[in-house]
Amino acid sequence: MIKAIAIHQRSDFTVKITKKTSIWSGGIECSCAEIVRRKEVRDLQPGELERYHAAIKQLAKQPHPSPWFRLAQTYAHHKAQAVGNSASLLWHRYFLRDVERRLQDIDCSVTIPYYDWTVNAGDQNKARVWGASVFGGNGEGNQDCVVHHPFKDYYPPSWVPCLRRRFNQDQPLPDVVDIQNALNEQDYDAFRLHMELFFTMFKSWMGGHMDSDHSPYDPVFLSVAAFIDRIFWDWQNKHEGAMLRYPQDRRYVPLMPFKVSPDEVMDSKKQMCVTYFPLSEGAVCNITLPNLGYNSLGYDRHGFDREGYDIEGYNIYGVNRDGKEDDRGIFNVYGYDRQGYRRNGYDSMGLDRFGFSESDYNMDGYNSEGYDRNGYDRYGFDKSGITPFGFHRNGTLISYKDPGTFDGAGFNRYGLDRYGRDRQGYDVFGFNSVGYDRRNCNRHFLGPMLILIKRWAELELERASNMTIRIITRICPALQNLPEWKWVLCFH
Repeated sequence: MIKAIAIHQRSDFTVKITKKTSIWSGGIECSCAEIVRRKEVRDLQPGELERYHAAIKQLAKQPHPSPWFRLAQTYAHHKAQAVGNSASLLWHRYFLRDVERRLQDIDCSVTIPYYDWTVNAGDQNKARVWGASVFGGNGEGNQDCVVHHPFKDYYPPSWVPCLRRRFNQDQPLPDVVDIQNALNEQDYDAFRLHMELFFTMFKSWMGGHMDSDHSPYDPVFLSVAAFIDRIFWDWQNKHEGAMLRYPQDRRYVPLMPFKVSPDEVMDSKKQMCVTYFPLSEGAVCNITLPNLGYNSLGYDRHGFDREGYDIEGYNIYGVNRDGKEDDRGIFNVYGYDRQGYRRNGYDSMGLDRFGFSESDYNMDGYNSEGYDRNGYDRYGFDKSGITPFGFHRNGTLISYKDPGTFDGAGFNRYGLDRYGRDRQGYDVFGFNSVGYDRRNCNRHFLGPMLILIKRWAELELERASNMTIRIITRICPALQNLPEWKWVLCFH
């Protein structure tokens, strides 16, 4: 094979490809010199997320209208092509890559993370991504401005105009079953309408800038659009000849203002040099598990000792043991530090850096000691080390309670023993007694388990028939049609 480097350039960004010429046929096959593989945002390492924040901040902190604001204007000026027609998915695919290249001009290691909202579709408001260190939370005040988010500088002018959000919890969001129903569509336009509806529903849920003509002004737009593009990529991979199902009479109509045709954007991997990690599979294998209790110096995860004072002697009220007020300059007059966390370690959405709410429970329903609201850990033991049927952690059985569910080998009908582990020694979430899964990874041992459960559900639904999917019992609110005025604003 003879290899040569070529540059494929359209609009304001460049894709480097390697041309391979076959000796026996003389034909030319083009492939990417480097493939960008986008991760789900919760699979990013802290350093990756911080570099992503910094790159966006670099575009946004310049004088108004900043390069970041002008990207939102591009969307607003060309919304007629970006939504409500056959080209919408491909328009967004190119737009994402365009923005990603601009970010990579600042930091070449940056990729846009996608956000799979279906992990928290039933209670979106409690998703960990709304923490001050990921996307920032809901808007506040009369203007719905997001006071604390990681894309702005601490000192003004930090983000002009302010980033606006108004979460609408009455808006149901598509769940994993809705996504699979869309993936099963054979017709391109039928599938595309699902995607546009799902995207619009999420914009309506977020409100603020996301629910306006300047949607990309909110950085969350990129991650939601990337999730839609990931589903589109999955659909193309699922159906044979999917790339030929795009309306042929529209295949070469230029996408404006990029001046590329849908035909040049159709293949995400070969033409855009972009693929996606499935949920949970882009995360690093092993991490240093956080200590959620007190450390060797006697301080908890928020930096307070058992008497409620930090290492310099101040409590959550900003007063030391001598009654002196805190003058260190770490917190502003409203009690928040530069990262958007209050003195007690929680942000405006009530989440700490470890994903626990102020009630001390995480999204899986376990507190920092590992017990659910009924007082049992993931293996069914209470704080005394006893299960509901009377089995003690030390291996003894309380005689006044009948286990009644284990066979002669000591396993129940689910294949789990009294310690909650299968015959290979793994619990229902796939981890052994020392916190490692079958790949010898510990990344999700402390959760969030919802990510692993959602990925399992995703794989099961891929194997299910359409009939099976239709009769699945649904617990999330049913999707509702958008009001007519919303369709007019969003698709015309």
